[in-house]
Amino acid sequence: MTGTLPTSALPARRRPTDRGRSGLRLAVAALAEAIATARAEPPPAARVEPGRRVARVQALPGTTRWTAEHGERELRFRLTDAGGAQVAVAAADLQLGAAPGVTVAPLRAGPAGEYSTQLRWPVAVSDLALTVRLADGGSPPSELALALAPTDIEPPPGPPPPGPPPPAALPPAALPPAAPAGRPLAPLAPAARRVVFELGLAGTALLNQGVYGFGGAAEVGVRFRLPFGALGASLRLALEQHIQPEPAPFLINLGIALTYTLARPRWRVAPYVGLWTQALLQRTPDALGAIPLQRNEGGLVLGGLGGAQVRLWRGGLFTELGYRGTVYRQTLAVVPAWSTVFLLLGYRLTTD
Repeated sequence: MTGTLPTSALPARRRPTDRGRSGLRLAVAALAEAIATARAEPPPAARVEPGRRVARVQALPGTTRWTAEHGERELRFRLTDAGGAQVAVAAADLQLGAAPGVTVAPLRAGPAGEYSTQLRWPVAVSDLALTVRLADGGSPPSELALALAPTDIEPPPGPPPPGPPPPAALPPAALPPAAPAGRPLAPLAPAARRVVFELGLAGTALLNQGVYGFGGAAEVGVRFRLPFGALGASLRLALEQHIQPEPAPFLINLGIALTYTLARPRWRVAPYVGLWTQALLQRTPDALGAIPLQRNEGGLVLGGLGGAQVRLWRGGLFTELGYRGTVYRQTLAVVPAWSTVFLLLGYRLTTD
C-alpha cells in the first residue's frame, strides 16, 4: 500500500532568477572599476605619446591688430614630430618665451597638439624672439623657435609724408579805377609817325669882326624817324641885310640843311646837329662917278650848326647857332659878309 507524503515534506527547489541577478552585480562592479581607473589616468592630450618626439613648432594663420603704439595678435601654433604628425603635450608642461617688452598670456590647449595665447608688443619691437620650451627636459628638445612672418610683426607703412605746400596763388592784379560817370576817357596817344613834314620861319643875326647884319629865313623840310633819333633835310631861303662893312651888301641865301635829331619822338626838348650848304648872291651898291650902280657877286659857303627845339603846340620853338665859311667865290677879293657866325630863332610847324 502506497502512501502519499505531504507537500511540506518535499525539498524546496532553487529558483533560476538568483543566478541572473548575481551576474548583473558582477557586470556593474566591473564597469565601476573601469570608470575609476579611467579617471585616475591622464587624458591622451596630457602626455607625450610613447615613442614620439616633438621636432617642430608651426605657427598657424592669424590676424594682427595695430594701434598707434602696440600690436596685438592671437597666437596659435601646433607641435609636430619629424614626420609632420601632431604631438599632444599638456599645456602646463609648455612655456612660451618672448623678447623683453612682449606681453604673453597663459597658454590654452586646443585640439590635440594645438595651443593658443594672446601677444601684445610695442611698435618699436621688430623681433619677438618667440620660443617654446618643455617643462621637463625629457625626450623632446628643450627649446624650439617659433617664427612668425615679417608681415605679422611689422606695422603697416604709414601714409607718405606731406609734400611741400602748393605755392600761394598770386592776388589778381588791381584794375585801374573806373572813370567817373559822364567824363570821357582820355584817348590813347597815337603811335609816332615815321615821316614828318616841317615848315618853319626864323629871324637871323650875323656877326663877325667888322661885320654884322640881320635877316629872315623860311624852310620846308622832311624828317625820317630812326630807331633812335631822326634824320632831316630841309630847303632854306634867307634874306640878309648887312649894316657893316661899307658899302653894306644885301644877300639872297638859298641852301639845303641836313640835320640829325638826338631825341625820342615824345621828348619835350630835342637837340640836333647838322650841316648847311648855302648858295649866296650878293648885291653891293656902287657908283661910277655920279651914276649909282649895283655890283653883283655869287659864291658857295658851307656851315655847321647845332640847335634845339622845344615842343610847343603843333610844332616847337627852335634856335640854331653856327658858323659858315667861304668855299667858292667868283672874284679873288675877300667878301667879309660870307664868313660869319649866324644865330637863328624861330618856330617850326610839324605834322607829328
